Amino acid sequence: MNIARMAGEAYPEIRFPEYGGEDMERWRDIYLGIPDWRYVKKSGLYAKGERKMSLLGAGRTLADEFAALTMAEPVRISAGNEEYDSYLSRVLEESGFFPRAAELLSFAYGTGMGVFKVYAENSLPKIDCVRGDMFVPTECGGGEIGAGVFCSERFCGGSFYRLFERHFIENGSAAAEFRLFCGRNAYTLGERAPLSEIYTELPERVVYEGIRKPMFTVFSPRGGRAVFAGAEDTLKTLDIAFDSLGREFVLGRKRIIVPSACIRTVADPESGEMRKFFDADDEAFVALKSEENEELKITDNTVELRVDEHIKAINALLGILCYQVGLSPSALSFSARGVKTAAEVISEDSRTARTVRMYKNALSAVLADVAEKVLSLGVLLGDISEKRHRITVGWRDGIIADDRTKTDETLRLVEAGLLSRTKAAADIFGYGEDAAKREIERVDNNE
Repeated sequence: MNIARMAGEAYPEIRFPEYGGEDMERWRDIYLGIPDWRYVKKSGLYAKGERKMSLLGAGRTLADEFAALTMAEPVRISAGNEEYDSYLSRVLEESGFFPRAAELLSFAYGTGMGVFKVYAENSLPKIDCVRGDMFVPTECGGGEIGAGVFCSERFCGGSFYRLFERHFIENGSAAAEFRLFCGRNAYTLGERAPLSEIYTELPERVVYEGIRKPMFTVFSPRGGRAVFAGAEDTLKTLDIAFDSLGREFVLGRKRIIVPSACIRTVADPESGEMRKFFDADDEAFVALKSEENEELKITDNTVELRVDEHIKAINALLGILCYQVGLSPSALSFSARGVKTAAEVISEDSRTARTVRMYKNALSAVLADVAEKVLSLGVLLGDISEKRHRITVGWRDGIIADDRTKTDETLRLVEAGLLSRTKAAADIFGYGEDAAKREIERVDNNE
């Protein structure tokens, strides 16, 4: 479904700007595991058509990893006063914001865009997390998107219903306009239908008086590009290498060379054609005519599997991918269990830390804007009174390390006299203070 084309048909009076939706569709397909290179021609004398490759799916893994690194540490959004902070917490919790935001971040990293939309439901602000491929910008300038159209689908009574939601600024205030269309298939817009046909309580138009920005905020980690944009060739080569690893087991299956005299011929009961076969269950004896013993040998011609070579090649490609997307070397690696992320210490100077910090700064601005819209809508709804405030977004940044690294660091602090043995035992083993003291006494007494 081409959202940009349908949005243009739904709003023929609007001139849509040049929209790079083709790139987003390509990145989305890679993210969803359906890239355009997933089918290859079959090889062989009698083979025809295509076969589906075995895919490693490194694009999705990469997007998930960036989302996990971004949200690895708790984030706190504050407005500077207790009433506003309590109201924000309530709205975020009732919207299920942070779990849904984590899912949206993965999609945004994989496609280039995710959108947070603020609206009112039952006299309380709600936050919706919308995939970027269901949104079409209509006004862009100064690095910001000032207006756009959302699309949502619903299948009901054998018809496809599409709700288009246009957000824009009118006379200095945010506004939203809704149009419903009904079609018979997923590829055409269909005819305009009354909103009451599906959405009985939805007005055709809403104006948010006094709110000067549209009621949505766009998160685009790389200026509207996927994190792996420019590395598609590497992702394709990774899939080829992974597919080759799988084919290695297919082509490397056990092959037995037997004398031609051991081959029997039988008639196919269905087609009547004569077919040759080797009876592997014939364990008694076979009468053969041969003057040379060599001709009677049954030979195992199985080839050696090149598993290690394939894994080394995949790891080399993952290293190239890390370089292309701004991760530290060996941040991604491949083993017999699949792609895994390194449990590395992310120091202040590591490449991974710098890249994640850049994305966190962009997300902080987005979260602050969403919080501002929630409070403005709360004032408009009469839930809270208007007060002076200042939105801040704080991340409890820490060093991401594995358990061994944390243990080594704790022991170094003990040796330096900066940490007690009791506190160290409590941190390493998860003991309470009393249990930690008893354990230290047992160690000192060689028990």
